[in-house]
Amino acid sequence: MKILMLMAVLITLIVGTWGRLKDYDVRLVQGHLITRGRVEVYMNGSWATVCGNDWDMNDAIVVCQQLGFGMAASAPGGAYFGEGKGRILDVDCTGLESNLSGCSVTFNNVSSCNHSQDAGVVCQGPKLPSQYDLRLVNGSTGVSGRVEVYVDESWGTICDHGWDIQDATVVCQQLGYGMASAAESNAHFGQGSGDIVFDDVACTGTETHLYGCPLDMNKDCSHSEDAGVICTGKPGIRNFEGQIRLVNGTDNLQGRVEVYVNETWGTVCGSGWDINDATVVCSQLGYGKAVSAYAGQGNEDVALDGVSCAGLESSLLECPRNSNVSCTQSTTAWVTCALPEKFDLRLRNGSSHMEGRVEMYLNDAWGTVCDDGWDMTDATVACWQLGYGKATSAPGSAFFGQGSGDIVLGNVDCKGTEKQLGLCKGQESDAPVCLHYRDAGVVCSQPDEYDIRLIDGSNTMEGRVEVYVNGSWGTVCDNQWGMNNGEVVCRQLGFQSVTAAPWSAYFGQGSGDVVLDKVACKGTESSLQYCPKQRNTTCKHWQDASVVCSNDPTEEYDVSLSNLVPDDSVPQGTVEVYVNGVWGTICDDGWDINDASVICRQLGYVKASSAPGSAFFGQGSGEIVLHNVNCTGIENNLRDCPSETTNNCNHAEDSGAKCTSLELYDVRVVNGSSAMEGRVEVYLGGFWETVCDDQWDINDATVVCWQLGFSKAISAPGSAYFGRGSGKTLWTKMDCSGAEDRLEDCNKGHDTSTCTPSDNAGVICGEDKPAEEGSVRLVDGATQYEGRVEIHLNGRWGTVCDTDSDWNNNAANVVCRQLGYGNALSSGKVYTNVGTGAILIDSVVCFGSESRLEYCGYDTSMVRFSCTHQDDVGARCKETPDVPGSGLSTQNIIIIVVSLVSVMGLASLAVVIYVRRMRRRSARHCDHATLIQEEYCHQ
Repeated sequence: MKILMLMAVLITLIVGTWGRLKDYDVRLVQGHLITRGRVEVYMNGSWATVCGNDWDMNDAIVVCQQLGFGMAASAPGGAYFGEGKGRILDVDCTGLESNLSGCSVTFNNVSSCNHSQDAGVVCQGPKLPSQYDLRLVNGSTGVSGRVEVYVDESWGTICDHGWDIQDATVVCQQLGYGMASAAESNAHFGQGSGDIVFDDVACTGTETHLYGCPLDMNKDCSHSEDAGVICTGKPGIRNFEGQIRLVNGTDNLQGRVEVYVNETWGTVCGSGWDINDATVVCSQLGYGKAVSAYAGQGNEDVALDGVSCAGLESSLLECPRNSNVSCTQSTTAWVTCALPEKFDLRLRNGSSHMEGRVEMYLNDAWGTVCDDGWDMTDATVACWQLGYGKATSAPGSAFFGQGSGDIVLGNVDCKGTEKQLGLCKGQESDAPVCLHYRDAGVVCSQPDEYDIRLIDGSNTMEGRVEVYVNGSWGTVCDNQWGMNNGEVVCRQLGFQSVTAAPWSAYFGQGSGDVVLDKVACKGTESSLQYCPKQRNTTCKHWQDASVVCSNDPTEEYDVSLSNLVPDDSVPQGTVEVYVNGVWGTICDDGWDINDASVICRQLGYVKASSAPGSAFFGQGSGEIVLHNVNCTGIENNLRDCPSETTNNCNHAEDSGAKCTSLELYDVRVVNGSSAMEGRVEVYLGGFWETVCDDQWDINDATVVCWQLGFSKAISAPGSAYFGRGSGKTLWTKMDCSGAEDRLEDCNKGHDTSTCTPSDNAGVICGEDKPAEEGSVRLVDGATQYEGRVEIHLNGRWGTVCDTDSDWNNNAANVVCRQLGYGNALSSGKVYTNVGTGAILIDSVVCFGSESRLEYCGYDTSMVRFSCTHQDDVGARCKETPDVPGSGLSTQNIIIIVVSLVSVMGLASLAVVIYVRRMRRRSARHCDHATLIQEEYCHQ
């Protein structure tokens, strides 16, 4: 029935525009919704806009009522809905008129107003009546008329038996029209139709609703006895104790603050008036944040003085008062408010400012939230958004009373890390699905000093660290931020341990103040409150600190990269390790790629591509717990590497690691005694998945070992020899030839329905350590002395591209000698047997005298844009090395001299390139530079 009524209202509005236009007809344009837009009035045969200079809520109220909508929500000027055309009108309404024809409407002098000031309105939607709603019909103003009551889905009248001023007062108050000035009888406003629903109404005048008065439902009346009222107030405004209004402002968002106290309006003293007080006023009026708070002139009596709000109260009357403040009319409080923003929240109808019905601003109006799926996690996000602590209760079923307007959100499902309720998973609700008797509410707690919350993570165990200090939430600067700090944060939040302490707003930049800097916890404190720290900081939000917590206890030799940054696809940072109960850094004495590879493998990556020292990624804090680490590179855990704990290092020598980022179908081996053996797992979509041992053999294992950088496979055990995996089984019936570069290149089956974790495949590889950086190999040739050239860079094998015909025997000679063979017999593109996977370098230029291919000139910047595997190069070498001559001829000496000069020139060029790269590479690290680095950073 209600849906049909709403459709009827909208159809009436639309059909009404089809009739003959007449003066004072009004329309809204360019608002994208029927209830909002630029106001245009039909006058003297054409549409005209309205000047926004003196446009206010009184004018907007009349426009919205004339169009058949609810009350006006706002009255924006300044061509908020775009500039119109044609003539411009000045409109001045009192708010009591039912139509613009009752207002002062005149054509404006063009010189005093232009279309950049066109007025607009935002109206509330047509309101569906509820049981016992009231309306006034057939009055000469919007606040007078025949009283009609909505009962059992139809409107009816009231019999005037016993009808008096007390009854009329309750009607006016319920409608929000102030007090009653008259109680009319004998169908003063004309006879109604339908049922006569009430008789013998006997209110005292203090009731809030007419249905709360004594009355008789048995009627012995006719419509000639229909009751009516004349009210004194404006439509939409009920004068109640503590009501707020803004006057004498340039628009409805600013002005002098006036409060209704003891049945009269008065000003608020401006002495001590601040932004917290203004925040309460703006919130009470239904606006967004307070923009400014200032003292100005006034000529009304002072109703409130000494106001001292915290900014969280729901009404100005709830604020503490300072009785020592003296005030005069010449010092009154003024505010400027902002319009609410999308997803803003407010609480209504609670007994304190920390509880109430949850209302959200969406689609230019306040609406409620359905309690479908509403729980403590959702309520906590709402409380945090409002600046409070965690939720203590999440009542539904309109515990704090039924709201009005739209139900804007339902099926809310927050993770608990969102900074706004509107960012949670949910859907817009519809009144037929969820009604106001299911409005959601919250009861929030007052946060304690140094309470902590994590924001914008993917779950409740990670996020940007925010701390409650001095009455508001703020972020923490990442200066000296490390794992010991993270340990305290995670423990304070009830988690077991920390797994990472990222820097540089890893989970996004916060807002508000940066409240703490240079936090230096030992790791044993129970709260961040007890750690050394600074309160005054010049940090910016791009330096916001974060943590990733875990419910697994921290173990000896757990490792982390302490200063991960969000824009890096490659995991890299300063290494921290947990030793003897504290997190600390590692001195770079003896630090190399083998040590870094163990760190990366322990963190779940394949290996390291570089092992920078000298605090390349920024200095850590706390203790330096290890030095002279000496891994072979095949260990699974740092605890298995020789190391020393006593040292005389400082944090300018902190070690770092740059791990190879995971790519689709990367492989790893786990649960073995070293990095050379274990259960085979393949990386897919953020998860590691196993391989079934059906048809698993030494050729398949060889490809896995080759992909991991080892030279051969020793065995290919199945039957979960290295334990059962927990992930899905990705492939089965592997059928590798043994010459493929990657396991993904092999023939294989995808139907793993018959495989179980007991069928997990494994490998045992040969060689003592992974391939060295810069190693080369010949692949897919008829013999070991020929084939496609591949080089090992940044932790992986890839081909060499030749787009500029630079590849020649000089380059091939270098490859052949590096492999221990004789000089090249031939060189060129391979054309057939081209590679797959990565193409690593292009435009190789060698003199022929280099000992390794990586020492030649080459380019990597354009590989992804200009190279394909059709450009892969190869070489064919002599089987035995060339025997050097016993003497030096003049010609040989000349060649050697020229070569030396060339090498020196190439070395100089390499230095220039290296410096330029280091400058670019170091630019982002200069904020954390050591004293030694600072001079370089500022060159």
